[in-house]
Amino acid sequence: MLESIISLKEIVKRPYLMFLWTFIIGSVAIIISTRIAVTTNNVNLHGLFAVMFIVIPTSYFLTRLIVRDEKLEEKEIARHFKKGIWQRYRNEFLIFATFFFSLVFTFAIWSFVVGLDFFQIQNTEIARVVGGTGNAVYPGFTFENILINNSYVFALSFMLSFIFGGGAVFIIVWNASILGTFIAKLSTTVWDIPAQTIRFLPHGTFEIGGYLLAAVAGGIISAAIIRKHHKRGVFKVVLTDALIVFLIGFALIVIGAGIEIL
Repeated sequence: MLESIISLKEIVKRPYLMFLWTFIIGSVAIIISTRIAVTTNNVNLHGLFAVMFIVIPTSYFLTRLIVRDEKLEEKEIARHFKKGIWQRYRNEFLIFATFFFSLVFTFAIWSFVVGLDFFQIQNTEIARVVGGTGNAVYPGFTFENILINNSYVFALSFMLSFIFGGGAVFIIVWNASILGTFIAKLSTTVWDIPAQTIRFLPHGTFEIGGYLLAAVAGGIISAAIIRKHHKRGVFKVVLTDALIVFLIGFALIVIGAGIEIL
């Protein structure tokens, strides 16, 4: 029911509604996960269940978005490219981006409500990556280290989106939950969240943009195959679009890695 409170048509027309919709879905998922008491190796799994309860309703919704945009792209191709590639995929990218940043905000806010210990599995990952120092830029990491790590997430986003359509949603939600929890960890109060978020924008904007474009590229190809475009001349154009989006996305994570070590 929750995934239907705002229609796909409304969100495409007004992408900012995605922020509100995602916050509601995320909040309900976290509330539900508070009622589940499961631990493994002395680590509670509330944070993981919160992620899964977000992924379940949003995967279908975002898959529908990808298929819808692929249908529109087919029409544009038939009209001999009256729109540029950004215009064709703008809504899709903006909705994915809004989805991600809304989740970051949601996890940061709820960390103050339920306590940071609630997201213990996210804190474990933060400690592994940051080394427990609290530094946003990983100590001792080189450009190559960061780029390899980011490339892995980039490739995973592409492959999951390609194989499952909306499969990259898990990667997006998981990374948003970690970033949101980390921002809350650095913040002294809820009002400090915006200021702490800004410190991640220089490199984070490029890296997250790259992951989202990887998801869009994988989704474009997946939707085209589902619609049997591989049997028509349209598929060549769709594949070219996906390749351009993929390369732009990879360029963004390279730039992000460069900025992160400055």
